[in-house]
Amino acid sequence: VNSVVFSDESGDKKQGPAVQSRTKDGLNVRLEVSFQYRLKFNQVFDLYTTLGAEYESTLLRMAIEQLSTAATDHSAHFFFTNRTAISAVMHDRLNKHLQDRAFSEVPFFQLRTVHLPSEFEEAIRETQLKQQDIQIAGLEQKTKTVTFKTRVLQAEQEVKVLINQAEAEAASINATNRAYCRQYKVTQDLQTSALSQMVAASGWDVSQLLDYMRVRAFRGHPAEKSMVRF
Repeated sequence: VNSVVFSDESGDKKQGPAVQSRTKDGLNVRLEVSFQYRLKFNQVFDLYTTLGAEYESTLLRMAIEQLSTAATDHSAHFFFTNRTAISAVMHDRLNKHLQDRAFSEVPFFQLRTVHLPSEFEEAIRETQLKQQDIQIAGLEQKTKTVTFKTRVLQAEQEVKVLINQAEAEAASINATNRAYCRQYKVTQDLQTSALSQMVAASGWDVSQLLDYMRVRAFRGHPAEKSMVRF
């Protein structure tokens, strides 16, 4: 297995600088990549007879060509937001090409860094920040809506409790009044019956009966609150 690195970093043990290309929408792009290739053991003879002893330089030129061509299939925005997906596509493309043309395969590939124009990257970052602000504002609005609905439900519940309490109190008052009225009616009926019996037994007329009721009422009234006129 042989390792290949195309990078702008001086510290890497590399075969060349980042791969230069253009995006689908025409922006310059530099790709820092690393991959490993492995010669097919049963095709080594074909490799040497086709590409010669300096096969690696040919293989590297093939890799650069495939990677730079693959870059033109994707927009700058897609490079910025979907680097993992692009890396998988490039890996598949490079592996197929080297198997068909260079008698080797690519078991590992990594799109390490994508360099786009700084103005574009700054604009994308600003857009993402604005999108985050919009999302945060949306979440805050939802939270406030939920809080408001909760308060409305609480208020409605409190109103229901008050209504229930008022209805219970009204029912209690009505029940007390009905009981009092029934008791008062029974008392009046008993008094009427007793007076009727008294009139029948004594032979009083209406005037005598009224005098008797006044005397009884006077006896039942507190002395300190009574006043007699002669």
